[in-house]
Amino acid sequence: ILSEFPYMALVFAALVSHRRFAEDPRWSRALLLGALVAAVMLTRTIGVALCAALAWVEMVAYLRERDVIRAKRAGAIVVSSAALLAAWYVLRPTGGEDAYVHFGSEVARRATGDGLEWLAGLVATNLAAILNAWLNALVIYWGEPTQPKFLGAAALFVAGLAATAWRAWRGQLDGVYCVVFLAILAAWPFPGQMYRLALPVFPLMLAALLWAVAEVLRTRLTPAGAIRGACYAAIIPLAFCVPALSYIAQRANAGASDKTEGVQDIMEFYRIPFRPEAQAQAASQLRAFADMGRIRASTGEGDRVMAHGPAYVALLAQRRGVALDPVRDAADLAAQARARGADYVYLSTIHPRDSAHRLGDPLAPAREFAGIAPLVWQRPGPDGRLEAALFDVRGLRGESRP
Repeated sequence: ILSEFPYMALVFAALVSHRRFAEDPRWSRALLLGALVAAVMLTRTIGVALCAALAWVEMVAYLRERDVIRAKRAGAIVVSSAALLAAWYVLRPTGGEDAYVHFGSEVARRATGDGLEWLAGLVATNLAAILNAWLNALVIYWGEPTQPKFLGAAALFVAGLAATAWRAWRGQLDGVYCVVFLAILAAWPFPGQMYRLALPVFPLMLAALLWAVAEVLRTRLTPAGAIRGACYAAIIPLAFCVPALSYIAQRANAGASDKTEGVQDIMEFYRIPFRPEAQAQAASQLRAFADMGRIRASTGEGDRVMAHGPAYVALLAQRRGVALDPVRDAADLAAQARARGADYVYLSTIHPRDSAHRLGDPLAPAREFAGIAPLVWQRPGPDGRLEAALFDVRGLRGESRP
């Protein structure tokens, strides 16, 4: 949940650690890198992109240099990171199911059933969403496609991709990692989340772009002059980013005076241009967060709560979260509850992954509970319509309720 920034810091530390390892492959550096890779993967499962990139880079390095000592110690990186991951999964506290594994398997199932045409459509949509995420990170709002700030930011994106591919071609870990990371996101089932999911590679793409500028300048300037030229080139992306900071500050100060307290702490309050809509979206998320405390008060320690966002249940409600898949009918809903040992089911109009409701109304399963599961509580929204509900489904498993 919003782990991007610690994830980015750990990835940066791992990239620096690998650079030092490549210069001098000591055992201590190998073990440190293994610990960092494990931390990256534990922070976000998509950190597997870094693990795969590292394995590829080290394999290519061995084929090129035949350095047996470095190859053995690179193997220690993999072994030590795997050992730390295994220890975590054995000893970890109660939590939710892994979203990347769950949704990745769903994409594979859909691709098998619906064919390559469906997968190609998903990839095309995600690639457009990644570009939009870049624009969101650089300028927040860009307006019409013909506006200079849109065209300039889009050109920087293309140049950043080219520079990243260049570094990947030269066997640099950061370049290979970005390529693998973006390839994974290209098959992600929820394009609406891309503005957040793609964020971790954007700083690396900008750094690759400045490196490419320096490399081009080296053909005509001294090394010091090339680096100086790349530093001057950094003014260009800053010219896009800095004006957005004044907007963020203005919106944050406006949020402090809004009737709904806390809206300035929610990302959508800044991401949505029309302020009333931004405030409404942020307020609905705050109400969903408040539901977590109500779930904790309504359930017992160790109870399993099925929800569209099991990680939120695990972290904020401190209950075992289990994933709720799209529901076909009442029989399917009951089967899911029994198969996953759910004690309760929490439903809300907010789906943490499917913000555009591509999978349908996340509150729709509430209709299927009529007559088969008792309602523990329900919460209407400001307009009086149902916005969230908690159901007791222990009876579906043949258990009595106190």
